[in-house]
This record gives sequence, C-alpha cells and structure tokens, in this order.
Amino acid sequence: MTYTLHYTARAERSLSLLPKEEIIRIRDALDELAAENDPGCHIRRLKGQKSLFSYRIGEYRAILTLDRGRFIIIVIEAGHRSSIYRKY
Repeated sequence: MTYTLHYTARAERSLSLLPKEEIIRIRDALDELAAENDPGCHIRRLKGQKSLFSYRIGEYRAILTLDRGRFIIIVIEAGHRSSIYRKY
C-alpha cells in the first residue's frame, strides 16, 4: 500500500528557500518514501516527540508525521541538518 504525501504551508515555504536542484532531490526522495510499503523503517523518531519523525536526504532533513491507519505522510518542514532541529 502506498502512502499519500501532504505538504504543510511551512514545508512549502521552507522548500522554496532551498536551491532548485535540492528541492527536486528532496521531493523525489519523499515520493520514493511514500511508495514504500513500510516507510517507518526509513525514518527516525525525534527525541522527546511522540509523533514527529526525521527523514534523512543527504545533508537535508524532512520533519514529518506518519499516519499508518490512513496511509498519509505529512511533511511539516524541510531544511539543512545544521538548523532544522532547533525548532523541535
């Protein structure tokens, strides 16, 4: 079963600030994650958070939530690994 990807307004805004080639690479990686039968094995839970996960894409990270019951991945934000975790 494939998952459906949803991007929050914050995710769209943070992606628009990145270089164009990185945007394409991140979106492609997230599409591949959504096509997996079990995307949970590719993501890591953020410390101290029950429902937030991090997905590694080279030097960049996507912060997301996973709804296994409805097969939905909600991308909350994406950015460089040096600064993305400061908010979470």
